[in-house]
This record gives sequence, structure tokens and C-alpha cells, in this order.
Amino acid sequence: MPVKVINGYAKGYSHKNTEDFDLSKMETNHAWNAIFVEGEWRLVDSTWDAGYIDGKSFHWKKQDLYFLMDPEFFVTSHLPYIEKDLAKSEVWQLLDKPIDPKTFFKSLKLEEGSVKFGVFPRTHKDTIMHVRGETCIEIQKYTPGEILDTLVSFESEDENKEYKECVATERCGSDIIKFHVRPPKLGTYKFSLFISAPNENKSWPQLFKYIVKCDSILENLVLFPKHRQTYGPQPEYKELGFGEAIKKYSFFSTETGELDIVLPSLQQMKVRCTLEDGNANKVQNAVFQQSTANSISLSVRLPQRGNYRLIIFAPKGKDEYAVAANFLLQCTKVVQEFRPFPVVFGGKATDYQVILHEPMAKEIPANSSVVFRFSSPNLKSVQIETKVFKKENDSDEWEIVFDTPGPGAQVNVFGSNEETGTRNGLFGYITK
Repeated sequence: MPVKVINGYAKGYSHKNTEDFDLSKMETNHAWNAIFVEGEWRLVDSTWDAGYIDGKSFHWKKQDLYFLMDPEFFVTSHLPYIEKDLAKSEVWQLLDKPIDPKTFFKSLKLEEGSVKFGVFPRTHKDTIMHVRGETCIEIQKYTPGEILDTLVSFESEDENKEYKECVATERCGSDIIKFHVRPPKLGTYKFSLFISAPNENKSWPQLFKYIVKCDSILENLVLFPKHRQTYGPQPEYKELGFGEAIKKYSFFSTETGELDIVLPSLQQMKVRCTLEDGNANKVQNAVFQQSTANSISLSVRLPQRGNYRLIIFAPKGKDEYAVAANFLLQCTKVVQEFRPFPVVFGGKATDYQVILHEPMAKEIPANSSVVFRFSSPNLKSVQIETKVFKKENDSDEWEIVFDTPGPGAQVNVFGSNEETGTRNGLFGYITK
């Protein structure tokens, strides 16, 4: 079998990314092979497929990534440079349109996850990028299957510190992911992207590594919540009871401080919601949920301008919940005073299929006649404090006028699918 040794430059452990490329100073640092098999020349790097060096020692990690690799991928990390003759060297790129050394040195090296899973940069194809304020990097999967999840690392090269709040990852369909990057200060950063490997538990092969040079920061910089993975549903969303359409959700935006989110579900169920601001502080009574047999409606009120993380926990077995989705909520301004939602007690409101219409704020006026409106096909009796109301017709609609006590009193609404007996807590209010 004909075999040729190819000398050249490889982007290995000692490679330094630079924008000042000088061909006259270029030296070879590696060698690999071209082998003639089945009527054509193919490329092999048995050294890189044997393992890696961490700067001190060699570690065995046998694989076949660089065995007969497509020349288009191979050239992102290996540049032939034989006897300092470019014309002679270009032949051994095995490409119809060979790249020049300047292009080689500035372009991204495709790491194991990129080649193995067919995920490549859609934008930003050079290793070094200059950012003025913020940027958005897009990647795309060009082979069958979807991107399950991604993971990012954004580190300051000057401080050796990770900034988790500077990147938000947005899912756009099944094959495109966007990374919104907002550096917190001037300087140089290392930005690494990883992908979740299907059928490989807790395995995150690397896609690419960028060098981010921040030349200016946003005037009114608003950072993201600390979440290193992709916003949107978890890969097991179906097992947790959600419909296919949930895949299109990841980012939500509001200019009023209020928004409504309707998530498709395969059954009627109650989820747990946690809303965190950009500093990971939990916001209480800011999410109100109501569900039907095929959807979960979430009404959200955000107390101030900024970015929030909404975490959805779905039931998984008895008394166990698992993360079903993470959403990024972006609030550009707030037009009215923050009004917390009523307290929801347990899951009986869901069991009775109660849809609350009003009051939709936790605080209700004291010493006033307040109208309580809700609907349910199952409620037969309702109790507000000590006063009991029974269903008098076949309608699912309830409208009750209740005279509230003085300020600072707790007003609870109870209900049952029976006319008598114990009633369960539904909603809680406070008079003001």
C-alpha cells in the first residue's frame, strides 16, 4: 500500500492563535500520512488518534477520528508544508480548492464533537473575533438528528476567571443554536463550545474554541442568568409529559413586564416553576399556572427590567420532580407596579380543573365587595373563609361577591367536588 509522510504544521497543544501571521517564520511541528487506498489518496494521523499531551505527559485515548478523515475537515487542523514549497504542499491538502496559510491560521479548528456529530459554525468561522458590545454566534447541524444540548465556557484570559452570566444559548429549531455573548469588561476571553453526545451519559465532546477580544462593552450592560446550557426543553421532555411543540420555545421577551406562556402537554398536570433574576435570586408569586388536558398556561409578572431564568419542573414518579425546561425571559421595561399573583395551595386547583379569572393579584382591597370569578366542571361547593357557596345550576362558571375584612387579613378560597365535607385550599389572598 503506497504511503507518504506529510510534514507540516498542526494546531496541537503548543499552537498559539495569532493575527500576525508571517510565512517566512513558519516552521513545521508535526507529521502525518497520506495512504493510497481504493484508488485514491486519503489522510491519516495515527499520533493524534492515539491520545494527547497535556504539556507534561502523554495520555492514551485511542480513536479513529483522524483515520481517513474528510480532507475538508482535516485541513482545519493540519497544513502540509513540504520543503517550504507552497505549490508542492498544497497538493497534499487533497482539496479541489486548497486554502492558503493565512486562511489556515485564522480559521477555527474543528474539534472532535464538531466532526463526529456534523456540527459546524454558521457564522464566525475564524478563531479570533473582535466584539464591540455584544455578538451572536450561530452553529448548525448538517447531519441527521438534532442537537440535544450544548455547554459553554467563557473565561477571562487575563483573570483566569469564568463568567457564566455573559452567554445565553438560544435554540432555533432542531439544527441551529445561537450563542448571545456580552463580555463584562475590556480584554481577552476564551470561549469554548461543547455538545451533548447522544447515548453517551454525561459526555460533552468539544466543538470549537474561540478567542474573544472585547474592544468595547455595552453602555447599559444587562447580563444573563448563570446558565451554561441551552435554553429550551430538556431532551426527555416527552417522557415528562410535554408535546412536540415545546421545542420551539427558548427565549421570551416583554416590554410591559407581563407575558403569557402556553406549553403543550400530553396530559393535565401541575408543574413547579422557579423564577430567578440575573443574580440567581428567586422571585416569589411571579408565575401563575393553570392547566387543561393538553396545555399548561403560565402567566408571568416581572418586577423590573432585566433577564430572568424560568425553570420548569415536571412530575417524575411519586413525589419526585425533574427539570423539564429552562427559558430565558427578557424584560426591556416595566410599565406598572409589580403585583404578585395569588398563592396556589397544593394541586387541587389542577385536579378540579379550576381556571381563575379574577382577582389575579395576591393583594385585594380591604373592607370592600370583591368579585371572585372562576370556572370548573368539577366544583360543587366553594368556601371563602367561613362562608359556603353551593352550585345552583349546570354552568361551569362561578361568580361570588365577598365582603372582605380589614387590612392585613388572609382570605382563602376552598373548594370540593362534593357539596358537603372537607374542602381543599385553592387560592390565597391578603387584604390591603
